[in-house]
Amino acid sequence: GNEASQLAAVAQAEYANRRRRDMYFRSDMFAEPAWDMLLDLYVQHYRKRPVSVHSLCIAAAVPATTALRWITKLVDHDLVLRRPSSIDNRVIHVSLTQRGVDEMEEYLRERLHQRRNYGG
Repeated sequence: GNEASQLAAVAQAEYANRRRRDMYFRSDMFAEPAWDMLLDLYVQHYRKRPVSVHSLCIAAAVPATTALRWITKLVDHDLVLRRPSSIDNRVIHVSLTQRGVDEMEEYLRERLHQRRNYGG
């Protein structure tokens, strides 16, 4: 629906702003791989696109070992789910759990509300 596309747009904008900031500052100054992953997973969830561990590591803009450690942490916190691809068992897909979707939507709704009210 309309709200879903607006929430995805907020997540996309927030992710793009973080990458833009990396152009000006050393990216490790503000490294928040878990947050980058959650934003990317939310956008891909909205687009109904599967996300591989490999592409999620790239989205997090950190070394693979760091990204993998954070994926494990997100799994432990029941925010994301890892499962083998139905097409290729060597590929592991990562997606938001229902809790992950719910918590991201709560946050993004708040951001959407702020934007409407304060133009921020």
